[in-house]
Amino acid sequence: MSEEKSKVVGFKLPQNIIMDILNHLRTSGTTLAGENVTLADDCIIRVANNVLLSITTDEGRKIIMQVKINKSKFKDLQILNKGLIPINIEITKKFLSRFSSSDSVEVVYENGMISFKRSNPDFPPLEIFMSTKRINSIQCDFFSNLKKQIDNEKSEKDKKLLEFFKKHKSIYFIEKDGSANIFGVKLDNFIEVACGHLKEVVKDGELLENRIYPFTVVDGKLNVTVKSIKEENLNRISRGIYVKSSSFTSDFSTTYSSQFNAAISSTRGHIQLYFGEDKPLLLIKQSDSDRGIDMSYIVMPYIHKK
Repeated sequence: MSEEKSKVVGFKLPQNIIMDILNHLRTSGTTLAGENVTLADDCIIRVANNVLLSITTDEGRKIIMQVKINKSKFKDLQILNKGLIPINIEITKKFLSRFSSSDSVEVVYENGMISFKRSNPDFPPLEIFMSTKRINSIQCDFFSNLKKQIDNEKSEKDKKLLEFFKKHKSIYFIEKDGSANIFGVKLDNFIEVACGHLKEVVKDGELLENRIYPFTVVDGKLNVTVKSIKEENLNRISRGIYVKSSSFTSDFSTTYSSQFNAAISSTRGHIQLYFGEDKPLLLIKQSDSDRGIDMSYIVMPYIHKK
């Protein structure tokens, strides 16, 4: 679809849901110096007949952020016209903040402009217009990055990722045996845990550029060990973590980089984690899943330099 022949694309959702979507796709944390670190500045929202889908990634594809809403599961979603909507996340959030969290907001894109319109009979009409990026200028869309990588490097691995995505319309799916499958990689180990307990591990969301998180599973117990720069010692949290449910196939160790921190910092409520030795980690926000919204992360394992 060329931008010269751009058509009207749009959807309607409650304002608070749109803000949750943008915060998830953006994903951010805070450094010890108090600086905010953002992993994605923009995105493309794909509007289909019955589904809203957006997938972003950071530079280097160390983390992938997915939002998928199916109209059949989330009744507040209304599809106006299908197509692609390019979004500058931070600017869009500022415009949306002018609406109430309970407002139902129409988001319509046409010829480089986005309009936001309140459709709430209990309040006066409100319509706001803003310019946005060109679709081919979006940097953080996972799907676009994948196709560019295939065109430039002819990577067989990336081709398989694209084939998986086209088949499942998602970055993962759950097998019948309860395991997760990420781009053909099976993750047998699973825990459901309160995100607040894991936030204690990542020191309340402090995002350090070189911080890594070793996961160790021994005798069905999960240990996550982090080193506190402030205290210059190891802080291990394991027995104190309340795990609602779990399934471990064997003892193993694996390590994730600071992108894991950003995912936890941008999450609340109960979460599901799927992982394995030297394999990616899948994080699913359980509270959003329960209401019919898939907000999930894939965090790539940390590669130790030899």
